[in-house]
Amino acid sequence: MKRPVDYRRNAQECRKLAARMPPAHKQQLLEMARQWEAMAEEEARGAANDER
Repeated sequence: MKRPVDYRRNAQECRKLAARMPPAHKQQLLEMARQWEAMAEEEARGAANDER
């Protein structure tokens, strides 16, 4: 199981790459970043539930 911080790091990397890409690729990378963030949130919620 990955840690949310790892997913967020991947999202950050996607956003950094997107800043240097042409528009078509930029949008794909930003969508990937959103998905990484969603996975981080899901994983964080799961970890919080596991601690209960």
